[in-house]
Amino acid sequence: MTNSPEIKPKGGIAPLKNVAALMTLAQRLIHRPSHLPGIGVFNGPSGYGKTQAATWVQNKTGAIRLEIGDWWTPTTFAVALMKEIGVPEPKGPRWRLIEDAIGHLAQPGHPPLIIDEADQVMSKGFVETIRQIHEATKVPILLVGEERLPSKLKVSERTHNRVLDWVAAQPCDAEDARLLADTWVPAGYTISDAALERVRRDSQSKHRLISVNLERMTEWCRVHGVKELDAFNEALANGEPAARALAKPVRRVA
Repeated sequence: MTNSPEIKPKGGIAPLKNVAALMTLAQRLIHRPSHLPGIGVFNGPSGYGKTQAATWVQNKTGAIRLEIGDWWTPTTFAVALMKEIGVPEPKGPRWRLIEDAIGHLAQPGHPPLIIDEADQVMSKGFVETIRQIHEATKVPILLVGEERLPSKLKVSERTHNRVLDWVAAQPCDAEDARLLADTWVPAGYTISDAALERVRRDSQSKHRLISVNLERMTEWCRVHGVKELDAFNEALANGEPAARALAKPVRRVA
């Protein structure tokens, strides 16, 4: 084995198809005619790079982005929204916080509001608050969540009816896998198209797992003193927990 220096990936957010799809949706909401609703839904399975896409859109448009936690309450949401708006220590009852947020978001040309992990909005019961914010401000709102988000939104008919467009995140294809490799595999290391296709297939075409496996392969190459990721000969992460070997029975001596 070779004691190689630490290697660093190139980093950044790869310009994947799901990134472009969410940006296109955001632009449609921003530039929609004034008589149309301004809510968009971006949904798909875990690991499809939705949060990365949301972060990219946030950086490009100046959007406010909230990632909803499973412990959040309607008041937690109101406080977090005000903090993202720029109030360091929001105080007051929830209705006052929402009124203040509406006053800010209603400014002409305000960038979008991105609600990540929007499934939590449904289970926590403040989807109507988000609808009312949209009604009062006309600010574009992007709801980003898991694949069942569209069906969950049917529970709130008034919100469901105000969705301008629905976009489903897509699994990683060969072109996106190469973009991920170009982004995360450090300079000086290589991976062939055939090996990359195996990574994509074994990673269930999930962007996150592909990135995890590329990092794992790169580290293996570093330890073994090779530059070709094709040399990696261990199992790839596939989203399933590693199987545990059963303990051998202990023979008791009489």
